[in-house]
Amino acid sequence: MFDSFYKSLVKSPLSLKQRSVLADSVALQARYKNPDIWNKISALESKFSSPLRTLEDKGCLTLSLANSENLIYDLLSISPKEFLTPDYVHQAESFPLPEVSQLPSVSALLVDSSLHALVSLYLKAPARISDCLAWWHFPLSPNVPGSNAQKWHRDRDDFSELKLFMYATDVDHGSGPHAFIPGSHKYSNLPRLFPNALLDDPIITAEEHAFLSNNQLFDYGLHKSNVKPWIGPKGTTFLEDTRGLHRAFRPTNKPRLIFSIVWTVANGTIPDIY
Repeated sequence: MFDSFYKSLVKSPLSLKQRSVLADSVALQARYKNPDIWNKISALESKFSSPLRTLEDKGCLTLSLANSENLIYDLLSISPKEFLTPDYVHQAESFPLPEVSQLPSVSALLVDSSLHALVSLYLKAPARISDCLAWWHFPLSPNVPGSNAQKWHRDRDDFSELKLFMYATDVDHGSGPHAFIPGSHKYSNLPRLFPNALLDDPIITAEEHAFLSNNQLFDYGLHKSNVKPWIGPKGTTFLEDTRGLHRAFRPTNKPRLIFSIVWTVANGTIPDIY
């Protein structure tokens, strides 16, 4: 399904509303192709009704992972030891850890049937593991420009996607927290979140792929109370529909190690758990 035409369509200037319609069509085809798997997943819908309502309403959800301690241990075991020293200075903004999916704790998480069922029910089709990664994020000199990930943006890897994030280090405002605008994943919420924007503004409707500062969003009428920075100790875990606006803040006094799983419907592998 994920051929060159589909890739170009995903990256095309479509609004959030149009993308939602296409996401439903892709999910319908995926359910048709995997009826046995979908029947087993859909039978669990009542079990996950509460977290699904939260995800559908806000586009994000706090999770508790039973194996988070093992996962943190495994991630730190493959991290360069100098990263953990207080006076270490890195020359680049980030450092990806290699072969994260091969770690025992990660392999176990990727076949967690409850997690996969929840993600699949939200995506309305058997979820495919599209990516699995972890990276360090370091403080840099204020004179060094940050990457686009440090500005508000929407992901366009597929028409629907859900991401898990877990902090493997303690994260406060000085260590570059991830942040999200709850509700910004749904077209119907845009007038409430951005009251100063025109209804057809291509940046707000997502037709134009943009990277925005805090002030630019505040000019559109976004209230600061609608910005959710994820602050918490190592092990803090959350799901996000990254069609919603999100960003990383810049670390200022200590680095951050973050782990992520990406699920989509059209691209990746359905875990062999059904």
